[in-house]
Amino acid sequence: MIKIDYMSLHKYGKGIGIGLPRIYIEDNELTSGDHIDIFRSNVDGKDVLILVPKKNNGNGNLPLSDNNPVSLQV
Repeated sequence: MIKIDYMSLHKYGKGIGIGLPRIYIEDNELTSGDHIDIFRSNVDGKDVLILVPKKNNGNGNLPLSDNNPVSLQV
């Protein structure tokens, strides 16, 4: 596991939000409206989130998947 940034949480409506590090956005060519699958796991005894980008298929739709537990718009 490689630490790439340190972020602060911000109030976002009734919830809490966090920005994505620019290097992650650029490396994964993410743009507004793209989706990210969010997984929860345990690494070295720590509760972690795993973010997996899901790119649109060119016509504005996400590819169909049976394994899509949670999606978050960026």
